[in-house]
Amino acid sequence: TRLAAVKALQNSLDFCSENFTREVERNMLMTVVCEATQSTDANVRAASFECVCKVAELYYEHLSQSYMDAIYPMTVNAINADNEEVAMMAVEFWSTLCEVEMNLEEGDTNFEYVAKVMPHLMPTLLTTLEKQNEDLDDEDWNLAASAASAIGLIANTVEDKVVDLVLPYVSGNAASPDWRKREAAIMAFGQILDGPQNEVAMAQVVQQALELLVNSLVDAQDVVKDTAAWTLGRIAEFHPGSLADLNTQIVPLLQNIMISLDGCPKVSSSSCAVIHHMAENRTMMAGGAEWFGPQFMGPMVEKLKGVTDRPDWQEHNLRSSAFEALSMLVENHQKDCLPIVMELTKWVFEKLQASMSTQCLSEDDWNQLRQYQGMLIALLHYIIMETSTEYVLTIADPTMQCLLQIISAKSSVATEEAFLAAGKLMDKIEDQFARYLDSLMPFLIAGVQNSAEFQICSAAVGCIGDLCRSVEKKIYPYCDTIVQCLLQALENSSLKRDVKPPMLSLFGDMALAIGGEFQRYLQPTMIMLYQASKTSVDLENQDMVDYMNELYEGIIEAYTGIVNGLADDNCSQLLLGVQVAENMNSVGGMCEFFALIPRCAPEDEVLRGAVGLVGDLAKNIGKPSTPFLTAQSVGPLLEMCSKVVDEDGSPDRKAQEMVHFAQKELMTANR
Repeated sequence: TRLAAVKALQNSLDFCSENFTREVERNMLMTVVCEATQSTDANVRAASFECVCKVAELYYEHLSQSYMDAIYPMTVNAINADNEEVAMMAVEFWSTLCEVEMNLEEGDTNFEYVAKVMPHLMPTLLTTLEKQNEDLDDEDWNLAASAASAIGLIANTVEDKVVDLVLPYVSGNAASPDWRKREAAIMAFGQILDGPQNEVAMAQVVQQALELLVNSLVDAQDVVKDTAAWTLGRIAEFHPGSLADLNTQIVPLLQNIMISLDGCPKVSSSSCAVIHHMAENRTMMAGGAEWFGPQFMGPMVEKLKGVTDRPDWQEHNLRSSAFEALSMLVENHQKDCLPIVMELTKWVFEKLQASMSTQCLSEDDWNQLRQYQGMLIALLHYIIMETSTEYVLTIADPTMQCLLQIISAKSSVATEEAFLAAGKLMDKIEDQFARYLDSLMPFLIAGVQNSAEFQICSAAVGCIGDLCRSVEKKIYPYCDTIVQCLLQALENSSLKRDVKPPMLSLFGDMALAIGGEFQRYLQPTMIMLYQASKTSVDLENQDMVDYMNELYEGIIEAYTGIVNGLADDNCSQLLLGVQVAENMNSVGGMCEFFALIPRCAPEDEVLRGAVGLVGDLAKNIGKPSTPFLTAQSVGPLLEMCSKVVDEDGSPDRKAQEMVHFAQKELMTANR
């Protein structure tokens, strides 16, 4: 059938690169595809437009103006008159073209097809916005959503040029008695907020629209309210400085947001996002004044607390949106709002305690409860992070009581959040956390052993690292068990590879914490690190190259921590006696690693860390290190690091410092 033929062509396009370089064959392929878009079968038409999208994605450099002249009327006719599936694929062509032109690399030719067609295409896309779904609860992707997305991509592709093409439609329809036109106008405005680069001009445009947008939060139509809230959230995110006047702009906005928070779940969720971004960027609003005081934050926190308990909290991520807004308010609160944060802490404890006795009748009930507990703990995490050590000490006991209860329940979501919160508590109260070690450590060990749930495993590893930095030598009584668990976990073939780099790095944290006592673990640890450093990957596979860099960074952090931890107790030379392979001690193993790094597409951070480690070895081991730290083993590494540059192309200061440090210590060791 023709549909099968079009599908076959679509699947074969990946392998047509040679054909597209030859004009006759290219013309034949494009003719077949374009003619198929006019088929009497809607499925064939949709599949054909999908082919056109793929051609744009794969062979942009071979799209000529003559092809574009044929494609433009095909897509516009389909958008205006064909069924929704076909029309959406026609819109998708222009979205794909935007993404291709945005992602062109330096040296690639940009034919600016989007900029050329935009004046003709934009009116079609704008009127297509008016075909929106009236039901906010229907989240299926539709033609109006496709058009909105395309307008946003066009804005990011052509930047400031889009403004003058969209604003006349916005000003002509934003106050229309037809709710579809009102919503479409607001949607169009929201889509062009991210893209234009002229901040001054955009600030003026935004300020002119603010009153209408704020009033639209209380529109009679929920769809209009939701889009207004979404647009205001984007203003707070991308143009916060436009909210410049407290009394005429910010206060009316907050008043109407308090009203829209009581709206349907979708509107309320979008309103939470407005608060989130306003809190995030509050210092850029009201001319930089300290405006978000208790008179605003207090009522806002109370309202959001109520939203988390709404009976319809499950719809449109309403509860999580409210918690995210609360967390952002805590993270960016003014000093005079501390009493509000303290009251919020009591509410979190009350809710956590109440959740412990909640009766669950089904697996879904349990999952929802654990997610709720995870949100409460994440909020507690922000409270710990953003308040003083003195205050955190007053809540440390009830915090740990709650966290241990949650962890003991063995819920993956809540346990991960609990480990993260415990880590932040350690950072805050440092060695005073030692009194909780006996209670927490069994759960951390179980977390490290939990290879089946890598998020918990990763969080537990991070938490132990925080412990090492916080309680330092007080971690030593637990190190036998920790090291044994780490070595077993690293040898576990089912362990997700992403967890291995932080596990390796943890050896360095432990060495820095316990100093010379780490010699007890040197042999197995250095063998494990040497074996990890021999890992090879396909350098043509970018995902594997990225992983290798993460692995190398973990290895370097481990080596660096061990070298410096031993140096604290004058034990660094012990490394010369640790055999990691036949006729190979650990220093020689590290130098093999140094020689390997330049050949494996290293990231700048890996280079800087490795060169710093070269300097640490020379400094702490001295002359006995020089037979290993030769020009052959470390020379290419130092040279590559010396060529690291900043984004502006100038020499990277930190890389230069590392190279100078390493060269200086090598010279000193060689004397």
